[in-house]
Amino acid sequence: MGCKKILKFLVFSFLFSTLTQASELDSVESFLYSGQSNEQFVLNNKLTETRFKTEEIPSTCYREVPYQDEECTNETRYREECHIEPGQQTCRDVPRQVCRNVTSTRRECSNTPGRQVCSTTPSRQECTTSPSRQECSTTPGTQQCHEEPAREECRVEGARRICRKYPGRRVCRTTPPQQSCRTVPGQRTCRTIPGQQTCRTEPGQQVCRDVPHTSQVCHTENDRQCSTSPSRQVCRKYPYDFPVCRTITRTRSEAYSCTKTVQTPYEVTLKNFMADLNFEFPTTSSESRVEFNVELSKTGNVKVVANDKSTIPVFVKIEKSEARSNDGQDIKANYSVEFIESLKFTSPVSKEIDKVKFERKTLSFEIGKLLEFDTVALEVSLTKDGTSVFNSRLNESQVQLVSKSASSEVSLSWENLLGEKLEKGDYELTIKVKSQMPTNVINPPLKFERIFSDSIEL
Repeated sequence: MGCKKILKFLVFSFLFSTLTQASELDSVESFLYSGQSNEQFVLNNKLTETRFKTEEIPSTCYREVPYQDEECTNETRYREECHIEPGQQTCRDVPRQVCRNVTSTRRECSNTPGRQVCSTTPSRQECTTSPSRQECSTTPGTQQCHEEPAREECRVEGARRICRKYPGRRVCRTTPPQQSCRTVPGQRTCRTIPGQQTCRTEPGQQVCRDVPHTSQVCHTENDRQCSTSPSRQVCRKYPYDFPVCRTITRTRSEAYSCTKTVQTPYEVTLKNFMADLNFEFPTTSSESRVEFNVELSKTGNVKVVANDKSTIPVFVKIEKSEARSNDGQDIKANYSVEFIESLKFTSPVSKEIDKVKFERKTLSFEIGKLLEFDTVALEVSLTKDGTSVFNSRLNESQVQLVSKSASSEVSLSWENLLGEKLEKGDYELTIKVKSQMPTNVINPPLKFERIFSDSIEL
């Protein structure tokens, strides 16, 4: 059993440790910025690997040795006991059907056939008178003519008299045609409508009589029958324990000295890293308090973490320049650190977008206090029935800003943006406020974007 435990431990150690890096902690340096112009230090770390070598070690082994042993157990056996049971009388009721004839009367009815009864209505005369009509005739027109004599017409113009002669002419006149009408009375027309025959069926009558008949009535009676069974012998087996012994072969473990092959772990250093790090602060600030934690990992990577503890929050922006040796183990890095006041970037997104007022002419809403317009991106998207109405990032000339104690109200005019006010209908409105973060900031805020989205009916 001891050998098995040692073997399991060695296999587990081999699978867990083969070709892994050393587990020692990274080299770490921390410092607090409180107005100094630079900070310089050296970090060291190494990359290691766990390897294994084969060794023979003394051990104790075990083997199974057989031996003979006597084993006794109780075996279940059975004995039979018998006795005579006397015969028994068994009785039962046997059903029997008894029938008799009974004479009675029953009523039988039948229907007489129906008959058809017909009647004829007398014939009649129907007369109609056609409406009166008007007949008209037209006489043609006539022409009447007469002669007009020649004539002379004169007029005075200034000091002279001017006359004009007109010769005689024939003048004719045509009289229009005339229409004369008379009324013709309507005519009476008569016709005879023959009479109609109507028939109906009268049902037959029901006739009934009493008819005698004979029926059989039966009932069940029980007859008692008994029989006697003969006596018989009844036997039963009863169990009992009987001791039985036999010789069996058993085994026992015996220890003996032996050697075992094991894998012994040892550590090998692959690379030794040394990092000469210099942090420069071109613009010193007596109000900023930032804690820097610098780590050199076992793989030669430098990680810088900044924890801002300033009264006025700041972003830490780092510009890094690095040089390494040919084997990559000697590192020389220079970090240029700049502190940027973070409030102007974080204030607009410090609260949710609320107090949204969406109308046909204007849109207004409130965000966190906006200190500088260039530090945020305001985006508005508007769709109607799946079609985009407006989708753009707003510039400062397209909005009106009203600054409040802890927030800013943003309003815009649809007529200025679209050239007209919005139509009535269902709209999908989305407003995004996103902080325009500086690049290479190592302590960005957890929240730098706010989004409002809703379906609104105008």
